[in-house]
Amino acid sequence: MTYSPSVGVAGPPPVISFFGRCGNSRNSSAMTTIWKWPLAKHIVYAPIFVDQTVTITQIGWLNGATVTGNGDAGIYSDVAGAPLTKLVSTGATALSGGTAVQAVDIADYVLPGPACYWLAFTASSGDAYITSWQESVVTNIGLGLMAETTADFGLPATATPVAPTYQNCPVVALLISPRTVW
Repeated sequence: MTYSPSVGVAGPPPVISFFGRCGNSRNSSAMTTIWKWPLAKHIVYAPIFVDQTVTITQIGWLNGATVTGNGDAGIYSDVAGAPLTKLVSTGATALSGGTAVQAVDIADYVLPGPACYWLAFTASSGDAYITSWQESVVTNIGLGLMAETTADFGLPATATPVAPTYQNCPVVALLISPRTVW
């Protein structure tokens, strides 16, 4: 009798986020909530691990019921367990579509793997509502979240993060180019 492997899909899954795949895979105690962004120009950084080289085609997030202002989502390099250099971002993008996924096309960006990176998100308005996972501040620090508030809107070229003081992490994800069927 000969062995024939089943036909399947090779390559990475189509999405990488802090909440699954090679993120920190949230536990059952976490709950989804619609979070009023705490401050204009506040940035949340969440660590991810990319286990193989992938090409990112979109960066997206999940808007809450009320969207106001602009958002900016991106990817940062990892240096000594902290975000450092912005690699790619959506740039200022008008938040639109209440309680909807908002995905922004970016120029295809190759993330070499295996490696650690950081997802980042900021909003221009403290009145924007973004869907997020809610944990305690202590748990978020333990999961590796970091934050900063900047003087100007947009993700900075170089991050200067500190421990978070909020208990929420926005739902942000990277869309990977189509998988290969083998």
